[in-house]
Amino acid sequence: MTAMKMKTTLFGFALASSLLLAGCGGGEDVKEKLGLKAPPPDEFTVVTRAPLAVPPDYTLRPPRPGEDRPNELSVREQAKQTVFGVTAKPAAEKTTGQSAFLNKLGAEQADPNIRSSIDTEIRDLEEKEQPVAEKLLFWKDKTAIGKPIDPVEEQKRLEAQGIKKKTTTDTTVEKRNEDILKAE
Repeated sequence: MTAMKMKTTLFGFALASSLLLAGCGGGEDVKEKLGLKAPPPDEFTVVTRAPLAVPPDYTLRPPRPGEDRPNELSVREQAKQTVFGVTAKPAAEKTTGQSAFLNKLGAEQADPNIRSSIDTEIRDLEEKEQPVAEKLLFWKDKTAIGKPIDPVEEQKRLEAQGIKKKTTTDTTVEKRNEDILKAE
């Protein structure tokens, strides 16, 4: 064989084998093995960062590399808050200016049950604003389910009213000889 024929045969074989390999459905695994596809991030190693904010004091020093961020909780503190509940910081005492401002706004006379009253109003609005399909499908009012009937007590009540107990032997079935499919 000549060198040119050998190269053509080798190229044809490589092309055929790559098409065969791609047709086998191993595309994703091959990409992953060759490092062409990046692995997805591990959801357990993702850590959220505090949002960026413009500081009120522009004379702040830039952070030093490697120092902890002052407005972020450590992973341990985040885990504690997640497991044991959020720990609220105690409210600071109000100044006289803040108290006067809140009194002028009427914040001291706020309804302590405001959440329950808002929830009731929202529930009423949701019931009024049902979609048309739900109104058509569930058009009957929901009735309260009564207590189950005691068969012994019901039998006594019916006997007291003079209603005779029917048995299966009392029932007579009459057979009709007419054809029910006949048009009259």
